[in-house]
Amino acid sequence: MDAAVSFLAARLFVGARPPVAPPLQGAGPEEGPRQWTPVDWHAYPEEVAGRIWRTGAARLFDALDMAERTAEPEPAPRTLPLPAGAPLPLGSLPDRTWCGPTLACVLDRLGSPDARSALAARLAALQHQEEARAESQQPLLDEGPLLPGGVEGQPAPMGLPLEPPRGEQELLADHLNSAICCAAVDTAGASPGLDWLDGPVLLVAGERDTALSGAVRAAAEYGETGPLREWLTAAGVRPDKPLRLL
Repeated sequence: MDAAVSFLAARLFVGARPPVAPPLQGAGPEEGPRQWTPVDWHAYPEEVAGRIWRTGAARLFDALDMAERTAEPEPAPRTLPLPAGAPLPLGSLPDRTWCGPTLACVLDRLGSPDARSALAARLAALQHQEEARAESQQPLLDEGPLLPGGVEGQPAPMGLPLEPPRGEQELLADHLNSAICCAAVDTAGASPGLDWLDGPVLLVAGERDTALSGAVRAAAEYGETGPLREWLTAAGVRPDKPLRLL
């Protein structure tokens, strides 16, 4: 029964095939179309909520890497030549360097309005590309492709009203939340949970966390990372540790 309901929900809300995920770095081409597989009830949090977070975190760091690579380098200050073998002075290394998939890397960029806007725009572009790729591979049914929330010119699943497109700041907040949840699971002993109304939720010490969302919004919308850093410290999350992505 669980398997039958899982398949039915997946086909109604997404389509006959799961969304196309970006290929892993170094992985070969997929063989054949992606197919849905049944999920046991006890595995829902890890297989559904956990995978959503890992996918979002991976997209966040892809966008950050792209934004870093396309940013114009700041002009280097004029300095006197150093003696051979002398160490570089502090602050002489460029600021715009890829620092790896860590929360610290993201938080350091959110304080700059320009860096925050560029990251949000890259995220929106990446998600749009993935949705367009997934849409092109959806089978055509009598009612048209059934995509989450519906898109312009197409019906929403089960006749539900269309959802307005999400703004770039909302996307940034969602992906930042995903990365934080991954870090909490990896470094602080937290675990994924699933609420049938709210979707994926983070369980800290076995209890659903209610303080993270406000701190995430403040960081994503206004660059105020203080409350978020306090939450990370209180939860025992290590921002400097690389995240395990998909």
